[in-house]
Amino acid sequence: MIRKNAKMSKLEKRRAKELNRAKKSAKAIKKKLATTLSWMDVADVADGEIVLKRDKKKMIIRGVKLAPHDIFIEDIPEQIRLIDRLRMGLNATPNEMWFSFVYAPVQIDQHLNNLDDAAENETDPVCRAMIDAGREKAEWFIANYSELEFFVMVRDADRERLDKKMTDLIAGMRSGGMVPQILTDRDYYNYL
Repeated sequence: MIRKNAKMSKLEKRRAKELNRAKKSAKAIKKKLATTLSWMDVADVADGEIVLKRDKKKMIIRGVKLAPHDIFIEDIPEQIRLIDRLRMGLNATPNEMWFSFVYAPVQIDQHLNNLDDAAENETDPVCRAMIDAGREKAEWFIANYSELEFFVMVRDADRERLDKKMTDLIAGMRSGGMVPQILTDRDYYNYL
């Protein structure tokens, strides 16, 4: 314990000096290190978009999530058709796009809702126990695994141009045989 009013012993002085050194070192490290969000210039995530601000410049980012499709389970002619459609779809999209793979929590909310409904309507205790065990397995799966999602994003400072880019992006992806879903705030937080 460090005494303030009484005279300190040599040991207490040395410990006080070490403590002050440690505090100064911690302050220096805090100044050097920054959080991911602080160096990314993220001002806000709301209304289905990310807003970036640096000085007076503002950029808005929006995007889509693509559902995966394994083309290798298709026969060779179908693979060629899918790749050609994808190539044409990507050529029809905006010039600047950003791609990202994002690990996100597993989305099985509908399955959990179905289990809850079944549990409410079940009268047999054995079946009820099986439903409860299924719910526990699903919750364990959500806690221990994540799924890989593929995001394609566009950005612009002007909302009208961004809306046009998003329209072109979605149309291009659909013409390429993909099923784009507009990103939600939750998706953006998973991305960050």
